[in-house]
Amino acid sequence: MKRIGWLLLLLLPVFALLGKPVGAVSSNADLAGISTPYPFTTEFSPNVTEYHAYAPSGTTTYYFAARFSDATATMQYRINGLLSWLGLPDWTSSGEFGISTGINTIEIKVIAQDGTTKTYTVYIHVPLSNDASLRGLTLSTGALSPAFTPGVYYYTQNVPNEVTSVKVTPVLTDSKATLTLNGAALTNGTASTVNLPVGPTTATIVATSANAAVTHTYQIIINRAGSSNNDLSSLTLSSGTLSPAFTSTTTSYTASVPFSAGSLQVTPVKTHPDASVAVAVNGSPYTSPMSYFTLNLGMNTVNVKVTAQDGTPKIYTIMVLRKSNNANLSSLSLSSGELSPSFSSGISSYNATVANESITVTPTKADSNANVLVRVNGGEYQAASSPLPLEVGANTVELQVTAEDGTIKIYSIEVERLSGIADLSTLSLSAGELNPLFDRDTIAYSAIVPNETDTLTVYAPAYDEMAVTEIRMNGGVYAPVDTPLLLQVGTNTLEVKVTAPNGNTKVYTVAVTRTSNDASLSGLSIPGVELSPGFNSSTISYVGTVGSDIDRISLELSAAHPQATLEVQINGGDYIGGLSPIPLQVGSNTVRIKVKAQDGTERIYTIHILRQSSNAALSTLGLSVPTVSPSFQRDIYSYQATVSSVVNSVYAWPQPEDPHAYAMVRVNQGTYLPPGTELPLQNGNNLVEIKVQAQDGTERLYTVQLTKLGGEGYLSGLSLSTGTLSPAFHPEIYQYSSAVNSSVEQLRVHAYGTAPGSMVTVRVGHGEWMPLESELPLADGSNLVEVRLQPEDPAVPARTYSILVTRQQLSGVALSSAHTDATGYYTYLTFDQPIAHQAAYGGGITLAVNGRQVTVSGATYTDPTTIKLWVSGLIYKWDKVTISLEQGAFRGTNGAGSYAVTAYPVMNESGVVRPVSEVKHSLEELRNASGSAVISMKEIMQWMGQGKTANIDVDGDGVFTRSDATLLLEFVEPVYVK
Repeated sequence: MKRIGWLLLLLLPVFALLGKPVGAVSSNADLAGISTPYPFTTEFSPNVTEYHAYAPSGTTTYYFAARFSDATATMQYRINGLLSWLGLPDWTSSGEFGISTGINTIEIKVIAQDGTTKTYTVYIHVPLSNDASLRGLTLSTGALSPAFTPGVYYYTQNVPNEVTSVKVTPVLTDSKATLTLNGAALTNGTASTVNLPVGPTTATIVATSANAAVTHTYQIIINRAGSSNNDLSSLTLSSGTLSPAFTSTTTSYTASVPFSAGSLQVTPVKTHPDASVAVAVNGSPYTSPMSYFTLNLGMNTVNVKVTAQDGTPKIYTIMVLRKSNNANLSSLSLSSGELSPSFSSGISSYNATVANESITVTPTKADSNANVLVRVNGGEYQAASSPLPLEVGANTVELQVTAEDGTIKIYSIEVERLSGIADLSTLSLSAGELNPLFDRDTIAYSAIVPNETDTLTVYAPAYDEMAVTEIRMNGGVYAPVDTPLLLQVGTNTLEVKVTAPNGNTKVYTVAVTRTSNDASLSGLSIPGVELSPGFNSSTISYVGTVGSDIDRISLELSAAHPQATLEVQINGGDYIGGLSPIPLQVGSNTVRIKVKAQDGTERIYTIHILRQSSNAALSTLGLSVPTVSPSFQRDIYSYQATVSSVVNSVYAWPQPEDPHAYAMVRVNQGTYLPPGTELPLQNGNNLVEIKVQAQDGTERLYTVQLTKLGGEGYLSGLSLSTGTLSPAFHPEIYQYSSAVNSSVEQLRVHAYGTAPGSMVTVRVGHGEWMPLESELPLADGSNLVEVRLQPEDPAVPARTYSILVTRQQLSGVALSSAHTDATGYYTYLTFDQPIAHQAAYGGGITLAVNGRQVTVSGATYTDPTTIKLWVSGLIYKWDKVTISLEQGAFRGTNGAGSYAVTAYPVMNESGVVRPVSEVKHSLEELRNASGSAVISMKEIMQWMGQGKTANIDVDGDGVFTRSDATLLLEFVEPVYVK
């Protein structure tokens, strides 16, 4: 299945091309995947362009591979911001590259077919070997308090009672560090179960750094709550029945018991075994529910308290009525007249004489739970407090007392009513009108007079001329009817008493209201808001401030006069009554309170409420740069911009959306300064920060990564791979010359000291510009080599250095000797006289090793008499090498001959000479270890890969393969290969 998957992956680009319309150009610059040695902290998605991976301490190399979404795209990458981007084929390893401790940055730039680009960034974190910190700590239930931070070592978490265990998952910053949880070893990133009894449990995580020099201890206190079940499953009484029927969710009940039930037992059954139950009767201390409790006559309060395991209480209440058989009165009085004999609860018959048309009987029950009814002259029984009409002469008043248990007792009073009329014929006032209109049988009236009326006289003649009338005001002393009466503001009680000839009296009352003109407040406050100045009834204007989170307020008002009315107006709207919560808009709010006195006088109190704004957004970034990326939007907080090298400072005039907010600016972590302050720039990267503070203190930070382009236009060094500059290099000298031998067919230019971001290109003979270090072909005679330096800042002009290179011609020379170097990769030819002019290799040289021809692939020159020939394989010290130099192998060379050469030993991978005898010995050890004279090629390859010797390229194709091993083993006679 894996092979089929890889085949499909390889065919995806083909399918993509087949599915495209003819001539369509793709703009797809997405990646389908990124592979690295260590996983990302977030899952890969083509739309996510930033990733983090954590390598173990000591990691010094890294590699990656990336896969296109579209096969027509290309890819480049660079490491830690290096200037040069390197090409990388689809799903091909980058090969190992060096990384350092800290954060390393891999940038992968994908270029779509139509030129669209997209850059993915991978941050590789390499900790120190003494890093014992955690980068993650999670629990399977709930969240830590506080939220996890690597430098915080103590946490708490509360879990409900039903949670009996949690899984703790710590993640090390350095995967080479070690972990223990409560003393037991724990694998990094794996979850471990911690069982939780009720109460606090400590989970202790100890992280030890890779070098064992540092440990960090993280502790989590996990509090498991006790059970909150405080229900009863049943509740019964030794006497009486609960009403309603018991349920665990109903906590209030009633029950009745007979008078004979002097004690009671309550039987509660708890639902949860760890709960506790106690009973209290009539406020007594809570005790065991198994006891019998004494009941009082009447109502008894029985409380059953259930306390859950976590301490949560719940009280079931039963109101138990123990009924009484007491049908006695404890006292009996009349609204007029006296009882004869004096009242005694054991006497049930009485006499009385009255002058009233009605009488009110007031009995007091010996038992408050008994019921008393009254009737007169055999009529219907009614409430004892109702007035009873009396006929002139004898009247029989009966009181029926019914005990709580139904026992009945009758008290009777023989009442003699005297005759006499105590009525008024009319009633009027010197100011105001009576309400209702006067009727002699109506004794209660009201009247309203204006505030300016401070005295009043009354006209009140009696219906019976022999009756006597008197008046008084506000409970004073009765006086003659024509006496002027003083009025206070508010309600005044006027009483007119009429005394009939038989001594009966009748009092007419008039509630006279002298209206108030008080339109002031006695109290004004807003909960949670401090008003300025403090309230004073004579101060009518106030101010207050609330935070942005307060969107409504409540007024607490009281009028100085109870008859005054209050109305409220909000922000110029209509006046309305009531004190509902008042909505606030952001900014200024005006609240007006209209106080209207009883007589219509009005006063307005004004409160100005400022609701502060939390808006810390900008409407304009205001940075003095041509453009920022992305374009400014209020909710985008991070930007990038570039300025020319000639720009040494910028200005920022950020404009907050809210005029009450203010902004400050700073550059490169300096001090925050007012807007418009000059911000100096350094070469390269600069961080401009704009901090906005809203009216209520809310802050928002906008940042601009500002790059000042390099503007350096000079080189600090210039040289050629062959030849010497004349004159000696100087940054401000732009024209040079140099001479090389005729054998130098091409050369490279070396340039130094270029500023970051600048580009150096070279060309020869006014041809195309090519990258620095490119091989430049040389013609015979004069060659114009130009070096162009283009600074990073396009506003700074490019600078060109010119070198006139003269290629000399070679005169006739003769070969004198030959030998090979230590590696055996090339052979030296030494001539008997200096070579006057170097010349190009013409291909007329052949080499034979023990009769086997070895290809010569090129030639270079190390000094005027030595030529180095590059060959395609190793030459060993026992080989006999024949070198033939043909006529015309070098232009101007006339001699030719054959020479025998003795080679030097083989070199291993590190460059240290390793004699073939040692290789032979190692292979013999391998054979002996296998116990056979025959060694498989697989064993040889595994042995080579384990570093027993170097991966030696014998056949010259650039890699170690089976053919290299075969050639090597041909010279180790005791070893055989199958």
